[in-house]
Amino acid sequence: MNKFWIGMACGIILCFATAAVASKAVQGTLFPSKITIYNGAQMKELSTTKGTVVINYKNQTYIPLRLFSESLGATVSFQSASSANGNLNQIQVFSPSTLSGLNMVSNEGYASAGHLLTNKNVDGYIEGGIIKINKEMKGKQIVLEAIKDNQVVGESDYFYIDNENINPPKPGDIRAFKTSLAFAYHHKDVTYRLKVLNFVHVKSNPIGELNEREQEYFTHPLYGVLTPPFGSGDGYPIADRAVMPFSFNLTNVSDDPLVLDEAPLSFIVYKSNPDGSNPKKVTEYKLPPLKGKLEPDEAFQLTIPWYMKDTTGTVKPGDYLVSLVIPEKIHLLNKTTGEKREWNVSLRYGTLFGIKMI
Repeated sequence: MNKFWIGMACGIILCFATAAVASKAVQGTLFPSKITIYNGAQMKELSTTKGTVVINYKNQTYIPLRLFSESLGATVSFQSASSANGNLNQIQVFSPSTLSGLNMVSNEGYASAGHLLTNKNVDGYIEGGIIKINKEMKGKQIVLEAIKDNQVVGESDYFYIDNENINPPKPGDIRAFKTSLAFAYHHKDVTYRLKVLNFVHVKSNPIGELNEREQEYFTHPLYGVLTPPFGSGDGYPIADRAVMPFSFNLTNVSDDPLVLDEAPLSFIVYKSNPDGSNPKKVTEYKLPPLKGKLEPDEAFQLTIPWYMKDTTGTVKPGDYLVSLVIPEKIHLLNKTTGEKREWNVSLRYGTLFGIKMI
């Protein structure tokens, strides 16, 4: 006698440890079968006599997607439905050729990437690819660099791993990523390097490379700049980016090493009227603090992402205020003189930006 199966019809059944409630039910029958899968010289059998569930529904055979894919050497990932992904369960299958192409390994082996996507309309522009996470990435950021003649000729504005803000990537995960890396060469004339950095990291930032006009605005002994992403005066199209990246640099412009006491940071986005009035908080991130030693010409640097999608859905068109919250004073120590002092925080373009999303 046939046994009936009630569940969600999705073409091929995906078996996971967690159960999902189907919004619609269909009725199928168990279908006793032996399935032989050939992967090159390797052969694997899946049989209902050994526990594999096979379903027949409207003369179509349904078998477990994960079991079938892994028998072919592929990897399957699953993310539950949420408002950030259109309320659809996200199922991704990565073929063996995809996995073997992840041959760009980061420093210390944190991640491996490959299959870079070039922009068809703009030469010298990388906009995405595939990445595999090998180590814990909490508190880290990824940068993709373009290299020519052993020199860095381009650096990604942002690096967004799919759904990272909703489902943080963990070791073993394989996901698509989006990025924005532009350089003034044909993409075939450069190589690429994957770097994993602390979210707040120290970078050489020679003040001599800044033009004289910029140097007129220096505050001593530290010089801070918060800059929004490059964009149009007409507004930023929501569909263009997965994130809106804001860059923050705090540079030691003195002649002496400085040690900063811990300075907490947070990033807040408000929905507002076009004139900035009636702000209502919509997003807040607590960021890692600034703390530690800066040699002359070194800077604390971080890229702050404003995610265009989160658990509440997609950012809506309109006017927003974006704010970096930083203490009014930062305590520091001059390592050469031993002097302790306060720096009255004053950033080059301030800590608040008005942003129009379209």
